Amino acid sequence: MDEIEQRVAHLEAENVRLKQYIVQLKEILLDTLKVHKQHTTLMIMLAINVVILYLKIW
Repeated sequence: MDEIEQRVAHLEAENVRLKQYIVQLKEILLDTLKVHKQHTTLMIMLAINVVILYLKIW
């Protein structure tokens, strides 16, 4: 029975580590999405400015 309890304790500890890892991955993903959104917004603004500049030249 003691061996089973040790195994259960080990699996519970592993479960906690995996949950922490998932939380870290979620944080990384959210940060990545924020940066991507900012980058996309900047690219759109740049494209609009290029079009305005092009129209001003002509």
